[in-house]
Amino acid sequence: FKFTLLTTALIVLTSTLSSFFFLKSKRSDYLEFLKERGASLSRTLAFNSEYAILSQDQDALLKLTRAVLHDPDVSYCVIHDGRGEVLVEQYKENFSKESLSMDMVSYATQLILGKTETLIQPDVGDPSPPFFDIATLVKTKRLSDPSKKTDLLRIYLGILDQIKKTFNVEALVIEEKIGTIRVGISTENLKISMQKITKAIGMITLFICLIGILL
Repeated sequence: FKFTLLTTALIVLTSTLSSFFFLKSKRSDYLEFLKERGASLSRTLAFNSEYAILSQDQDALLKLTRAVLHDPDVSYCVIHDGRGEVLVEQYKENFSKESLSMDMVSYATQLILGKTETLIQPDVGDPSPPFFDIATLVKTKRLSDPSKKTDLLRIYLGILDQIKKTFNVEALVIEEKIGTIRVGISTENLKISMQKITKAIGMITLFICLIGILL
């Protein structure tokens, strides 16, 4: 009986340690996956919203944010203008806007062109964040000479070189920040998945213990 008990204890200990490291590794991998997918969503939305921000098209911006919110891991989507003012914002019912700190929002809207153009908060120092706030700046192109500016829509269409030749403008094409996209990626589905896996591992371990005792 003692031998059986010792063998069962060793099996349980081995199973528990293996499960712990498996879950830790799985969780870490999935968090990285969430951040990468959130950054991809944020960058795609930043690219697609350039024209709508330039033209102040609220309806187009709302359609873009609604499309992003269809993702089950997205909790909210906010579009700011170049000064950090909110143009449109949408939140899912299960997410509280109050959980967003002003420092987080302020830091996200202060992204600088040419430096950090995509920011993920909180950083890796937080072992269990309820969500990631992923911000990407929105940029456009214009002529560097303010006195020779042409219509923004024509600039958006990507014909700056032709405009320069037509109007004989000696100016450089430069990029400038016109807004910021913020996408909230929830880790709630990850927590639910980890709980299910933990429960399944617990049941398997219990079954092994019962078999060991009966034998």
